[in-house]
Amino acid sequence: MTSTFLDAVNRKNKNHIPVLFMRQAGRYLPEYMKLKDVHSFRTRTHTPELMTEITLQPMRRYKMDAAIMFSDILTCLEYMGAAFDFTGEGPKLATAGVSTLKEIHKLDVKDMSFVYEGIKKITAELTDRPLVGFVGAPFTLCSYIIEGGTSKEFLKTKNFMYSSPKDFHKAMEILAESVGNYLAEQMRTGVEAVQVFDSWVGFLNEDDYRTYLLPHMKNLVSLARKGGKPIILYSQPASHLLPALKEVGADVYSIDWRMKLADAAKVLGDNVAIQGNLDPAVTTLEWSEARPFVDRVLEDAKKAGIRDRYIFNVGHGVNPTTKPETVGSIVEYVHSK
Repeated sequence: MTSTFLDAVNRKNKNHIPVLFMRQAGRYLPEYMKLKDVHSFRTRTHTPELMTEITLQPMRRYKMDAAIMFSDILTCLEYMGAAFDFTGEGPKLATAGVSTLKEIHKLDVKDMSFVYEGIKKITAELTDRPLVGFVGAPFTLCSYIIEGGTSKEFLKTKNFMYSSPKDFHKAMEILAESVGNYLAEQMRTGVEAVQVFDSWVGFLNEDDYRTYLLPHMKNLVSLARKGGKPIILYSQPASHLLPALKEVGADVYSIDWRMKLADAAKVLGDNVAIQGNLDPAVTTLEWSEARPFVDRVLEDAKKAGIRDRYIFNVGHGVNPTTKPETVGSIVEYVHSK
């Protein structure tokens, strides 16, 4: 497949700057909201036909350079002993806490057959652009299990990590092995790249990351490599962790909006691609208001000298109040540069 996205991932893009947005499928699109009114979140993420329709909705509207599989970073947890429900306030685990984490078991990748069927259906229809798969990183999954949902400080998670390191590492081993194998199976089924979302890792310092997470992240990447496709790592807010994140061994690093691309490039070096890093709040503006912020990101990418290995993206998922028209204008504008 010829693709500017994959060329950028492989650090050899000579075409336009590729664009895709995290959470580009869903949330802000009117056609998605119609489906949301009819089907529950679980139905949407577990039905291959609905996964396909939602994944392809932004691809029909915009000239995005890659599709992102519609799923959720937590979907695998219900097959590991930690089922969750998606409420209006976000995911909530039915049975949360340290006791649930201690009982977590390895994922049988066969249990995710509905995801693979969705991948097959998507790629059968999307023949001109690649599909990106994803899953949550071990620490983020662990945090959701212990906290029962999102948290402001993740005190329960850090308390368990510090006070029971042996049990913490055991759980992380199970999660890393499960996630790594799941990603490899996504690759074998048809995705051309995968992204690992470590959404809450920024609450740790670098020493803690190296002690409690880095060995497991390296193992995850090693297992996922068996699928033979590139791996993208997204961590936020994580500018202070970049030296350690570099050691994970991902092919692409997704940078949030808090750090300049040029500064990230200095730390990460020349052997990885870089993705990011527009503040998602900008997508809630009118295009005339958003353009200066897009220019700022593009100028920073130019300054960083990463034109052949840069993917334009938001620094976090798009907001429900994102303006679809502004997204379209951003895609066209970046492609013109």
